[in-house]
Amino acid sequence: MQGHICFSEDDPHKEVRVQWVRLSGVLRMSPVDGTAIPRPPSAKAHENGVTDKVHEYCIVFVGFYLQEQALKDWLKTCVKPAPEKQKLKTRKDLSKKEITEINSKHRFDPLPPGWFYSGSHYVSLTGDKDNNHPLLETFIEDYLISVNEDIKRRNIQVDSHPAVDIFTRPKSSS
Repeated sequence: MQGHICFSEDDPHKEVRVQWVRLSGVLRMSPVDGTAIPRPPSAKAHENGVTDKVHEYCIVFVGFYLQEQALKDWLKTCVKPAPEKQKLKTRKDLSKKEITEINSKHRFDPLPPGWFYSGSHYVSLTGDKDNNHPLLETFIEDYLISVNEDIKRRNIQVDSHPAVDIFTRPKSSS
């Protein structure tokens, strides 16, 4: 197998020539001189309809009994997976650690009337003792609202960037 590719994680403009020989297990990767390779046209040239000489990356497979679909499936595993939408959190989804952290964060928040903190417990005037702040459920609700707002924002971003099939050509805007 040989080809010219870019690894988007490292440097999306750094093209690499890849050669892999299965029989010997030898993989060679070398940088490609970027000045010798035609570059995609600028956005302005694209707007003006000047899209000649658009460079496309390619991979060439050489061998016997190669199966196109198997090669495509293998190449698809090299693509960064599309992010998945997250489900909104509920009270049941919170771990004991998260609840303890919420309680600790609000340990010294004002107490409702009829409650005081003894230094080790929250105590009501009726004599009830609790290790948790009396308004813990309110703090948890506020926490869930905040976390779910972040999840909704992330899910909107996921929806706005749908997964791309690397073997489907993008539709031209002309």
